[in-house]
Amino acid sequence: NWMNFDYDKLRDKLTDELYNQYEMQLKTLSSKGQRNVMRDFNTIDSMVTNISNDNGRYTVTMELIISFIDYIEQNGKSVRGSSKKPITMHYELVFISSSDGIVDKCPQCGAHIEDTTTQICPYCRHQITQDSTKWVMSKKVAKGQR
Repeated sequence: NWMNFDYDKLRDKLTDELYNQYEMQLKTLSSKGQRNVMRDFNTIDSMVTNISNDNGRYTVTMELIISFIDYIEQNGKSVRGSSKKPITMHYELVFISSSDGIVDKCPQCGAHIEDTTTQICPYCRHQITQDSTKWVMSKKVAKGQR
């Protein structure tokens, strides 16, 4: 899906914020006539590091170490990265789900939100997205690369 710019298939697997970030990255590559090729995935290690339930909002944090081929190609040629040598990445991934899909507390400042249809916290101005009742990835942080 990623390599073929079919980012709509990612829609129900990511939070709005992460989806918008990935969509922008793919559109930038497409406008340059490039594509990100990723293949030959090998999981080296994975571990759940935290599980929490905050008033029906479930969060699972995990560490993932994975090796794979990752490069940018243009006109069939590698222009960044290696099409032959795998890289090893260490990620922290955060997945969330909600029992009711309603966010009534600002994830940034913790303030109680009265109007759950609003998209902006009235206290800190953080953009709020309503939770999914499905498990979605809300964060992916690269902690290291070898």
